[in-house]
Amino acid sequence: MQGKHYSSRGDLEPSDGSEVAAQGGVRYAQGPVTLGLGFVDDIVEGGGNDEVRYGLIGSYDFTDQFSARLGYETRDENDNYTPSATGENGFDTVGLGGTFTTIPWAFALDYYNIDRDNRDDSNAWAAGSYYKVSSNFDVFLELADGDAPTVNRDTTLGDLSDDVYWLTGARYHF
Repeated sequence: MQGKHYSSRGDLEPSDGSEVAAQGGVRYAQGPVTLGLGFVDDIVEGGGNDEVRYGLIGSYDFTDQFSARLGYETRDENDNYTPSATGENGFDTVGLGGTFTTIPWAFALDYYNIDRDNRDDSNAWAAGSYYKVSSNFDVFLELADGDAPTVNRDTTLGDLSDDVYWLTGARYHF
């Protein structure tokens, strides 16, 4: 469990508004099965629509090198919320992914179907590669498309310059 404090810093018009958002989760692992359940108070100052966002994920380790996961995330519609051009209100997301590891490498691939309440539905995907330099230091490269169109006979996938981002970095685990 944790709380995040959000203030109105950076607003054009100064205000005394601030809010604390709660979030938390629980994880259970037994043998090759792992289950997780979480929530976040998705307040407007944090980029949300002032509704609670819930998520559930399950993963299964088929071997020491391959695991698969299935997840679900939801947030209710808020009739008083006006999303920005890129924002969204209520939605349901289902995701499927897997990770393959071969020391020192790990490769991950995930696909998501996003069912928005008052906007077009879409797909999203993410791919990543991770290299373990030492027991507590790794480097990574990730590529993701957060809003890929639904592909059917009248729609092409489009180019990889629309809503696609990449991320690279290094992590040190203390």
